[in-house]
Amino acid sequence: MKFDTFSNAGEGVNSTGFYTNGVAPTIPAMDLTSSGVNLHSGDVMHAHLTYDGTMLTLALIDTVTNATFTASQAINIPAAVGANTAFVGFTGGTGGTVSTQNILNWVYTPGASTPPVSTPVAAIPASRRLVALHTVPQSVTITDATPGATIYYTTNGTKPTTASSAYTGPISVGASETLQAIAVASGFTTSAVSTAAYTINTGSTQPTVNYPTGFTSSANFALVGGPTFAAGAMQVTDGGNNEAHAVWYSTPLNVQHFATDFTFQITPATAKASDGMTFTIQNVGLSAHGGIGGRSRVSGHQVECCGEIRYVQQLRRGS
Repeated sequence: MKFDTFSNAGEGVNSTGFYTNGVAPTIPAMDLTSSGVNLHSGDVMHAHLTYDGTMLTLALIDTVTNATFTASQAINIPAAVGANTAFVGFTGGTGGTVSTQNILNWVYTPGASTPPVSTPVAAIPASRRLVALHTVPQSVTITDATPGATIYYTTNGTKPTTASSAYTGPISVGASETLQAIAVASGFTTSAVSTAAYTINTGSTQPTVNYPTGFTSSANFALVGGPTFAAGAMQVTDGGNNEAHAVWYSTPLNVQHFATDFTFQITPATAKASDGMTFTIQNVGLSAHGGIGGRSRVSGHQVECCGEIRYVQQLRRGS
């Protein structure tokens, strides 16, 4: 799944797309512009990906403007990678034009026999809408449409008040529970209570990724090409020229069905910020990464590409 800020083959400078079997992630592509999501804005973006065993679905939101883009593609991920488990992570690159690509938090939760189930929050009047935009087990993000609003929430079944916990970031939900929230803003009446019930499958002992509030160290990750961890963020690229980097969770994860949430930020916010980043599932080991100068290398294989750095390791079958 690419987040592309450079046009290598006519895909545009603000696109996304699904790519499999080692093809270059250029075209076909989905232009994000009409949705209002702009990868060059410098805004923090929140990606919510779910896989139910058949369909991979993306919901991408600009956390500043609330602009949203959604897309789905049918795919057999275990068949594509050649196993029920695989390495999961991020690739990023720069060329003659550069950018810093930060992953600010990440949660990946495999399902067991069935995917985790959650119930969306009920809608309330548009002027005071409070919505749980992205939910997976152990991580819930809440937002409100009114600038400057403060959100208060409870998870113990009681009605929230201004004395309840103030929402400051993703909430860790470790067990089945009901989240209730209100929003308060100067000059507005207090919103109605918004409620969401979460059913968490706690029977699975499969490995998970759980960094809902950021990263304190690079432990549990394999770094390829020079990514760094700074100020709580996973810095895939750091603004240098000709970088071809990757970060993999070092333990294979179940990919039969899953939900994953991560927020990311690409800076500087210029039309020439290069080149982009991917969320990737692959099964060729912890040294997989993209290449420089229009050619990408993975375990000795080469895939032709165009322009600057591209990342071919999208759901690539291992051998």
